[in-house]
Amino acid sequence: MTKMLTKQRGITIWGVIFILAFIALLVLFSLRAYPLYYEKMQVTASMNTVASRPDATDMNLSELRKAFYSSIQITNITRFNDSNLKDHVFLVKSKIKGEPNLLNVKYTSTNKLFDDLQLLMEFDVSIPIRGPNAG
Repeated sequence: MTKMLTKQRGITIWGVIFILAFIALLVLFSLRAYPLYYEKMQVTASMNTVASRPDATDMNLSELRKAFYSSIQITNITRFNDSNLKDHVFLVKSKIKGEPNLLNVKYTSTNKLFDDLQLLMEFDVSIPIRGPNAG
């Protein structure tokens, strides 16, 4: 038993290499995934800005798209422009009286992880349009 205890001296060089490689992969994944989540946060914040406007409940789809576009232009998000807003921004009318309409934004975003490996984020969020006095 004492022989076995004296032979165990700690982590080997292979153990250190394995741990460093694992940490490097986690850092690489985090650095590649962060822009996707940052874009998601910026788009969600712009949607909340539009949905909480005092005149948001009276806006039609075209006005909502213009308000969203002007809000998203403040950020560095270049995905949206005048010509593709109709493909990404929608107004979902409520089927139940008294329920708010929904501002819906849909898109997919990718980022390169390795050579042929891509990260894909599908963004499909709906926010109720209630105006500034929403509870």
